[in-house]
Amino acid sequence: MNQLIVVLSGPIAAGKTELCKELVRCFGFTVFKTRELIQELLSDVPSERGALQHAGELLDKRTNGAWVANALARKMQGESRGCHVIVDSVRIKNQIDGSDEPLDRGLSIST
Repeated sequence: MNQLIVVLSGPIAAGKTELCKELVRCFGFTVFKTRELIQELLSDVPSERGALQHAGELLDKRTNGAWVANALARKMQGESRGCHVIVDSVRIKNQIDGSDEPLDRGLSIST
């Protein structure tokens, strides 16, 4: 069975996290939050929203957005093959385009 990866995107307070919680509750999705991925990649970044946004923009510039897909691919190595995943959330198109990388491992991505 292929894994389903749902990538959430939208403005602040649009309901992304609430949707994420419902998908976890109803279907058992595993959640990867980009804020946590940023903090793993740049451990000295404060948890404050502005600092995290700035750090994400820096990573976007360094990797052309591919840091999200690369971090997701690393995280997925520890998940079972049939596990469905939510990425909460992406901000730019290149982060979504970069998410095609895990397809090489037999995953399906819905954006």
